Amino acid sequence: MNMKKSVLIALTLLTLVNSSLFAQMSGIMKDKTTGLPLEFVNIGLVGKSIGTVSDENGAYKLTIDASHENDTLKISYIGYKPLALSLKEFKKRYGQTNASVLLEQSNVQLQEVVIKPKKTITKIIGNTNNSKSVTAGFTSNDLGSEIGVPMKIKTRLTYIEELNFNIANNSYDTVVFRVNVYTIKNGVPDSNILVQPIYVKLNSASGTLTVDLKDKNIHVDHDFFVSLEWLKDLGKGQLFFPAGLMNSHSYVRNASQGKWEKIPIGIGFYCKISYQK
Repeated sequence: MNMKKSVLIALTLLTLVNSSLFAQMSGIMKDKTTGLPLEFVNIGLVGKSIGTVSDENGAYKLTIDASHENDTLKISYIGYKPLALSLKEFKKRYGQTNASVLLEQSNVQLQEVVIKPKKTITKIIGNTNNSKSVTAGFTSNDLGSEIGVPMKIKTRLTYIEELNFNIANNSYDTVVFRVNVYTIKNGVPDSNILVQPIYVKLNSASGTLTVDLKDKNIHVDHDFFVSLEWLKDLGKGQLFFPAGLMNSHSYVRNASQGKWEKIPIGIGFYCKISYQK
C-alpha cells in the first residue's frame, strides 16, 4: 500500500471516529395543547456552555459531545413547565434528530396585582454610565448567551417601572433581545420572575434602549437581576455597552442553561423603580 493511500485511509477513519463522538441534535419545540411551534425556547446542558434557542419556527439544532450523555439537558420557556432529563434519556424519549418536543403551559398565576400607593418615590438604580472609553459586550455570539447586572434595593415592595440599556457601539441593522428579570440566589441569577416573554429590538448604532414596564405590574421585594439575551445569529458584527471598573459587577453566560460567570466591570444597565413614600 502506498503512502498516499495509507494517509487517505487514516484520515477517513479519523473522521469516522470524531463524528461518532458528537451528537447532532435537531427538532422542533411545540405547544402541547395547540401544536403550534414555540420560538426562542431555551435548550442546553445545565451548567455547561452548550446550548441554543429555537428559531421563529420552533426549530433548533445543537451539537453535543457524546461525553455529556449523563449530563442534564434542560428545556425552558417563560410561561411553560420546564423539562429536564439526561441527554441519554432525552434521545431515548424523543430521538436524536427531528425530535418533536411538546411543552405544557404552566399553571403559574399572573403576579398578584398590588395597588400602587398615591405617593411614591422614584429612584434610578444600577449602572448609568454611558462613557465609551471602556466598553464590554457579549463573550460569544452563541444563541441564548446573556449579559446582565444585579440591581440592589431595600427590602420593601418595589415596582420596576423601566429598564434601560446603554449602547456604546452597534454595527448590526437590527438586534432582537429577550429581556429577563431574575431573582438572585447565592449571589447569581436564579429564577426568572416574568410570566410572559419581553422582546425588544435594537436598531440604532448607539444611545439608550429603554423598555417601559409601567403597565406590567412587575414588583419585587429583594435584589433582582436584569439581563439581555441573544436570540438570533446575525453573523459578524460588533455590539458593545459602556462599562466601568467602579460599577456593580456584571455577569455573563455563554449559552442557554449555562453557568453564570462574574466579570470585573459593570456595564451600563440601569432601572427606574418606585416605592411608597
